[in-house]
Amino acid sequence: KGKVLVLFGADWDEPSQQLNQLFAELARLKKHPSVTLASADAEECEALAEKFGVEAVPTLVTLKGGEVAGKAEGVDAAAAAAAVEALDKEKVATMDADEAAAVAKVQLEQRMKQLIFSSPAMLFMKGSPEAPRCGFSRKVCELLQGANVPFATFDILLPENQDVRQGLKTYSDWPTYPQFYANGDLVGGLDILQEMAADGDLLGQLELQDPEAEAALEDPEAALNARLKALVNQAKAVLFMKGTPGNEKCGFSKTIVALLRDNGVEFDAFDILTDDDVRQGLKKYSDWPTFPQFYVDGELLGGLDILQEMAAEEGG
Repeated sequence: KGKVLVLFGADWDEPSQQLNQLFAELARLKKHPSVTLASADAEECEALAEKFGVEAVPTLVTLKGGEVAGKAEGVDAAAAAAAVEALDKEKVATMDADEAAAVAKVQLEQRMKQLIFSSPAMLFMKGSPEAPRCGFSRKVCELLQGANVPFATFDILLPENQDVRQGLKTYSDWPTYPQFYANGDLVGGLDILQEMAADGDLLGQLELQDPEAEAALEDPEAALNARLKALVNQAKAVLFMKGTPGNEKCGFSKTIVALLRDNGVEFDAFDILTDDDVRQGLKKYSDWPTFPQFYVDGELLGGLDILQEMAAEEGG
């Protein structure tokens, strides 16, 4: 069994960000080869955080032989570095990084979803539109450009993107590249786009948020609005809240989650505390100044008070 040190933090927490930078630097230096370093967002990786009893950020969890051997809350960079060094000096028979691998898997899935929804039209390709590095990628770019489809791209060949390259094959159950997504959904590769183009009006078939999608490539505000539109449409019902279901960061969010669950409503959730652009942007986008906000089919239904009124009218 091996030695693993897991940092549970949050995007909005400055000490967590400092420790993330420390972990990245220690991993780069490779001075502690017997210790596997991993990090996870405590609010996004809720199940994992609950498993290890994490109640605050930042928290360092020490694992030895697959078992929790220690936990420290509110540590600073000096204490974290000392913990890594001390753990490295301890003797353990073999390495076991199962827990770290589980954290990495969750982080990768989060990153892929964020990439897919980062633009109404997203192309994962080899190279870039200006310098495609395979014939299929070049042909897809030419086809989209010829049909006046605005799109963003992600180069899967870059060394730092290899986890996305491999992970996306499983995430979308599509083994080859390029992969083209519209409004967060996989459309397919070159052959499918060619078939759609042959039917005529490719841009119309994709039903992108045009002209928002086109403007998004040039205008930051339009880009944010396009992203917000994709987020509110990522599921039939989406709740924008403080925290995550089961780890709510305010009473209103906790109450609305309980209300939805008690009434058997299935929904996706987005933690606005992890993304201030979304938090501030939604207030203007929907002309609604407070959170939580609940959307159905991309339209704002309201907050806690409205849902409580609806539940009361329906008899609970």
